[in-house]
Amino acid sequence: MVGSAAVRAVPVLLLGAAGLAAAAGASAAPAPPAPAPTTAPATTTAPGTGTTTTGTGTDTTTATTPPAPPVLSSLKLPSAITAPQGHAEILVGASTSTPARLRVQIEDAATKRLVRTVTAPDVHPAGRVYLHIHAVTEQRYQLPAGTYRVSVQATDPLNRRSNTLTGTFRLKLTTPRGVLDAYTVPLFPSIAKQHRVPAGGQLVATVAPGGIAVAAGMRRGDVITAVNGVPVSTPGGLTSAQRRLPAGRQVVVDTRRGAQLFPFQIAFAADWEKAPDFGPSLAVAVRRDPTKLAYAYAHARQLAEAGDAAAARAAIAGWRRPWQKSSAAHLLLGDLLYAENKPKEALGAYNRAIAADAQNVPALIGRGLALTALNRAPEAADAFAAATAVDTRNSAAFAYRAYALLRDGAARAPEALDAANRAVSLDRLNEDGHIARGLALIAAGRAPDGVQALKRGLLLLNDGDRARQLITDSLEPNDP
Repeated sequence: MVGSAAVRAVPVLLLGAAGLAAAAGASAAPAPPAPAPTTAPATTTAPGTGTTTTGTGTDTTTATTPPAPPVLSSLKLPSAITAPQGHAEILVGASTSTPARLRVQIEDAATKRLVRTVTAPDVHPAGRVYLHIHAVTEQRYQLPAGTYRVSVQATDPLNRRSNTLTGTFRLKLTTPRGVLDAYTVPLFPSIAKQHRVPAGGQLVATVAPGGIAVAAGMRRGDVITAVNGVPVSTPGGLTSAQRRLPAGRQVVVDTRRGAQLFPFQIAFAADWEKAPDFGPSLAVAVRRDPTKLAYAYAHARQLAEAGDAAAARAAIAGWRRPWQKSSAAHLLLGDLLYAENKPKEALGAYNRAIAADAQNVPALIGRGLALTALNRAPEAADAFAAATAVDTRNSAAFAYRAYALLRDGAARAPEALDAANRAVSLDRLNEDGHIARGLALIAAGRAPDGVQALKRGLLLLNDGDRARQLITDSLEPNDP
């Protein structure tokens, strides 16, 4: 549902369970020792270096035997991958005997046509190597469902190639995710009071002109209470509904308009379609109804999401004084500061948002993220716990609590595992639940189970940079 996500970026909350950083640097061969001058000819070979030194008096010659070419073994590849169309990921792993750069080629098993080649950006140390690959063609189109053959080869710094490992996987695509073309904001108490409706749910600030929602009959001021049977009275419910929203299939969007109930039947567009620009229509909403905080808040947040932080701040500065003191205003300012990597200032804004409304779940989560960035893990864990106490179905808050508990030390791994298990049970499509569970299992000494959970999370993760960090810090060291 467009417009409901926070503008802050969630950090990669990776942590140090014992042994997570073991060994990426053990693969470089030691430099050969300098030969000592001798008065008689001598030939010695330094063990394990491949270097032969021959000396006569002070005249020495060093001949270096190149190391052996890389040898690949132990291919790791899922036999089947199931994902919504547009969100499929592939995780390919192998072990290399020497430092090398991996290359993965994917071909359609039926047509034998090469559809994708991916080469690792860097030479990887000897040992386990994984590549996280979007399941798309070279032209960035989703791979169609079917069976694919994968070939993995490595090249060392001397440009020598390894043997080739091959395997196959079956790709099954489920219904694409849909997106409602309406911009919504949470019904904070101050907003609900102005609109004379109960708190909870999502207020429609605007609908895309000529879009699907307006064609179905939805309009500004409506309150969405459930989407496809999933209640959206809390942020956790909204996120869960968004993950499960099918495109191209009619679903019911339960909506209130005053005392009336409207179960709209809407077929959503796929999430890869170009998102509407809500800026102009939100500006119109503010002009037409300048007495409503909801529309002013939606307008400022949309500016922030569009990357215009200065315009968002200017909009807030123009609000009437009571609005500037509202929980919604402090939340948005906190998100802006957090996005600018100013966690200390963001923490102050989130604290003010919570003081104005202790039930403001996004502010409680923001407080936890800011405390995490400030290396105050115990307090961060408490902040996420406060968020889950208010919003008991917030999978993300449970996952973030697990991360914070692990950062507080391996002794808290059992608590972290409980929180991660809760996150997964609430939303099995939330990658952070599986990732947090994997890290907690590793910290608890259950590395094989942790590796499997990490892999499940990585197959749900669309963030390539974050996937690479997870692989380097946690997956490869624990999957020898």
